[in-house]
Amino acid sequence: MTQECELLDDMEKRLKKRAYIRTFMKTYRKKEKRGHEQLKAQKVQLENEVRAMFLSTGRYVRTKTMLSWKDIASALATSKNEVLDTNQQLRAQVMSLHGIVQEMHHWVGIMRPLTVTSSWRNVSLPASPTSRSLAKDWISRQLLEQMNRVLTSQPFPADHAKYHDWDMIFSDDDSHFHIKQCSQFVWDVPIESVVTLYYRHTCSALWLDGHQPLGLQSLKEETDQTTLHQLISRAGEHVNLLSGISRGKDCCHIVLKQIQDDDSFALNGRRQRNRTAWLEIKRLSATKTQLRVYCETSQNFTNDGYTSVDVEAKRFSVDVNGLSDHMKRTTLRNTMVSRTNVALAMANDKMMKLLVQVDSSS
Repeated sequence: MTQECELLDDMEKRLKKRAYIRTFMKTYRKKEKRGHEQLKAQKVQLENEVRAMFLSTGRYVRTKTMLSWKDIASALATSKNEVLDTNQQLRAQVMSLHGIVQEMHHWVGIMRPLTVTSSWRNVSLPASPTSRSLAKDWISRQLLEQMNRVLTSQPFPADHAKYHDWDMIFSDDDSHFHIKQCSQFVWDVPIESVVTLYYRHTCSALWLDGHQPLGLQSLKEETDQTTLHQLISRAGEHVNLLSGISRGKDCCHIVLKQIQDDDSFALNGRRQRNRTAWLEIKRLSATKTQLRVYCETSQNFTNDGYTSVDVEAKRFSVDVNGLSDHMKRTTLRNTMVSRTNVALAMANDKMMKLLVQVDSSS
């Protein structure tokens, strides 16, 4: 009895296996038939496309027979030419990218990391458009990444009160100075007006050529995330200021950096100053905006080095004649700190006038 059961089980397994194989083969043949039909349809489609192509050239005579070898050869020749053209374009693109890689490799090799300390680092821009755009993005992104660290390290008031701290700091060896400015303003204008002023009218906003109106044309280059402002001030200062921006719904960050070496903007021996700034622009309401700004500005310098304290004092109309070097530095600093604090109210009024101009023109 047991043996009979085993035989029945074995037979049942074989029958199930045969049924599975029949089902599998039936499905396989259907797929194979569908694939064959698809190939036939594709063949007809390709033939129609080739006929249409030759009809458009006027060299094809309609016929019910299969395509001639001349038609096929002509189609293959056309396809070959297209492939050759594509190959040539790709080779040119590879050569172009190779040149960009080489140029950026050189640029990165001479580029030193940006810093927020008083030891200034040179920045440069290459001339070729693609490399230039990459360099702008790299510099601005480095500064934007420093935004939170820089602003949280400064003593901004927690509320929306106005705040201003300005100081002139001399190096340990007294060879040069740099200026640190930390300010907070609140204006009764929309956030868009403040962003437009500092991003698109940067030189007017920073008074880099005196109290100039918005008509000062300094914006020379613009990408999706950067602007470049160039200016030779009436006092002879070479300004080449890169701006980077990061926009949010209720907050916008802007960074600024003086470009010292620019293959597209010759210095020609003019003096310049390093400027690095971080700006946070916040929406307090639909018509009220807060600006926080931290800025570092170096002493004037040329290719020969920093200008002397006497020259700087004369430029700021500070009399240091007959004073010792130490007293010259002290007098210059104290005078400038005093002037800045007195001029704060006037500066706020002038900025408000510029913002009103921006708001009315938008």
